[in-house]
Amino acid sequence: MKILYKKWVKICAFLLCILSFNAAAVSLAGMLFAEEEGIYGTSREEYRKEVFAQICSKYSVAVMARHSDGFGRKEFKDTNFRYGVIQADSIDQLDVNDKDQYVVCNFDKNVQKKDLIVESFCIGEHTRFRGEHTLFGNITMYQEHDIDEREIMVEGCYYTPDTDEIYLMAEGKLYRAFWEVYPLNEFLLRQTNADGSTTYGWRSNEYVSIEGQNWYLNEIEILKKKNLQKMGTIVSDVPEDDNYEEYEISEGVIRIYSDLSSEGENYYVLSYVNEPLTENGNFLNQNLFVQADAFHKQDLFVQAEALIDLAYGVRDGLFFVFLCSAAVCVASFAALLIGAGRKKGGELSSGWTEKIPLDLYLLTVVCVGGILISLAASGFLGALHLLLAIQFGILILLISEVLFLAVCVTISVRIKLGHWWKNTICWRILHWIRQTACRNMKRFGKAAPMLWKAWMIMAAVAVLELFGLLATSYQPEMQLLLWFLEKIVLYALISVVLLQMRKLKEAGKKLSDGELENRLETDRMFWDLKEHGENLNHIQEGMHRAVLERLKSERFKTELITNVSHDIKTPLTSIINYVDLLEKEETGNDRVREYLEVLSRQSARLKKLIEDLMEASKASTGNLNVLYESCDARVMLTQTIGEFEEKLKAGQIELIVQENGAPLLIQADPRHLWRIFDNLMNNICKYAQPCTRAYVNIQTNRRSVCIIFRNISKYALNIDSEELMERFVRGDSSRNTEGSGLGLSIAKSLTELMQGSFELVVDGDLFKVLVSFPAMEESGAEKFPADN
Repeated sequence: MKILYKKWVKICAFLLCILSFNAAAVSLAGMLFAEEEGIYGTSREEYRKEVFAQICSKYSVAVMARHSDGFGRKEFKDTNFRYGVIQADSIDQLDVNDKDQYVVCNFDKNVQKKDLIVESFCIGEHTRFRGEHTLFGNITMYQEHDIDEREIMVEGCYYTPDTDEIYLMAEGKLYRAFWEVYPLNEFLLRQTNADGSTTYGWRSNEYVSIEGQNWYLNEIEILKKKNLQKMGTIVSDVPEDDNYEEYEISEGVIRIYSDLSSEGENYYVLSYVNEPLTENGNFLNQNLFVQADAFHKQDLFVQAEALIDLAYGVRDGLFFVFLCSAAVCVASFAALLIGAGRKKGGELSSGWTEKIPLDLYLLTVVCVGGILISLAASGFLGALHLLLAIQFGILILLISEVLFLAVCVTISVRIKLGHWWKNTICWRILHWIRQTACRNMKRFGKAAPMLWKAWMIMAAVAVLELFGLLATSYQPEMQLLLWFLEKIVLYALISVVLLQMRKLKEAGKKLSDGELENRLETDRMFWDLKEHGENLNHIQEGMHRAVLERLKSERFKTELITNVSHDIKTPLTSIINYVDLLEKEETGNDRVREYLEVLSRQSARLKKLIEDLMEASKASTGNLNVLYESCDARVMLTQTIGEFEEKLKAGQIELIVQENGAPLLIQADPRHLWRIFDNLMNNICKYAQPCTRAYVNIQTNRRSVCIIFRNISKYALNIDSEELMERFVRGDSSRNTEGSGLGLSIAKSLTELMQGSFELVVDGDLFKVLVSFPAMEESGAEKFPADN
């Protein structure tokens, strides 16, 4: 494969590709020509006779082209063309060997009429000839006519129902109108009479357009074709008819065209070929290519004889030459493309042609090729000497092939280099337009309100629809197709917008549910939808950062509380122990005894606070062990209430418990459940208004057990329920009562730790807590209505 990368191999492949292509093209053209001319299925003598007859016809026209110059007597004297010219209307009874009847004759032997080629001509004042007298060229004869144009006005209109035709009357003649805009038989009214005849009339007095002129139906007379002939002469539009006239009708005017040219004189040219052929020099016994410069000096018969000999000599080998040349051409072309752009070592590199934009390169090649083709098609080659024309034709062909191969090579190199489309002027322009349009669209999207954009889009759609209607007027099928295509595109865009709106809705729903990890993809969204999606992402990121900061702060606070509480608990334990030892000593001093009681009470309170802090920290972080057991919530609640009877009496609070005594079995840790009830009852004793009632309701259903604590607060609760459950927050803003503000927070954390729910409701001075746990089995407790 690397041998294809060598420079001399590429040059050889280039030249071999051109040579083999030309050989294949020439052999293919030769085969097609031979097949078209019938050379493969016709003997040489039959084909030669047919070609010579055609050449005699060519010479006959050339003779008549020189009718004013002795009918070519001098020009065709030394050729193998034997001819005679007779001026007569007919030669049916003519003696072809009587030379006195010929205007010109160079017959050199007696011939029979059946062996002659006969051509007839009509030569007049306006007869003209053009073309060239060559083997592959022709001289054509034509007449220049003197046309007279006359206009006459339409006088009446007739309709023939039996032939469904329209005729216009003018100067006593009837001219058929060829393009009826409306089928008049749709407006025709037929009535059969008693005698069997038919009477015709019009259903209404509509007007129709006939050849650009409007007619009311009542102005059009109805006649059958045979009766119409009585109204005047019907002009025929068939040239062979006696009443033929060339005319055209437009907007009530009939234009009649008459040929004023005089008729010419009739001539006949009788001819045959001199056999054997006489050539200029010993031409036919030499190779055609050796005597190519003498080819044009021979007459057409000798030239044809030489080409016929060549065609029948090579016809059998053309197919083999074509196959071999085509195979070599394909192989060398493939080798050229493989080696294109590769250096000797195989590395890929670009040349100077690859630096030119591809479309500019192709445009230049097309322009050069167009100039060459226009030279070949303009008759430039035909005006040259035959040999020189062939040389110029070959040169043009070779240049075209070199340009084509150069284009193929540079395209191959560009494809190998990759991103070939970027090195085009069109791509650069489109890329610039795209960037400019996107930049302007972004600016417009940011500046214009969404409603304006919608109005502009609807206006653009309306303009496109109007343009489509105007462009496809009177084409209902095309209008239906355009409508269908427009709806497909429009509904697809609407569907995309709706899908994007659904994504925004789902993102908002996830955001409201607290899902802060999923980011909304906005790259392919439109305008305001994209901006809205990015805003949601910014909100999500902000909330995520806030949550992380909050969790970090909570974790830091919990760790701080735990560490500080642990550090305080150790010396506090020593203080409590030493106070206890001092209390056991006999001091005999009442004031010291009083101080010891204060120390004992406050140290116990501080110990309780530290324990609450540590328990709250563990509960909020989920570090407490939970040992689930089957617990009877009613029994545990009754025991807890019993322990607070003295405190309730001291605070003059009447506690009312509403329950039916049936077991309330739940899965919970008894220690944590007791702590929840203890904190809530302790909260009632501390903050309930004296001389009021407090209620504890037990409600149950198939799925849960709900315990409700209610009391009237002794302090104004100017705080919401969520804030009241925070740590160190107390309903007593003056902080005159004992308490740390941790009881509700601990109770809530423990409840949620055991898969329960804890809800606090503050309604004025009404303080209500709802604690719910999943029920193990259907309880027998009385069903109370939901307490809101």
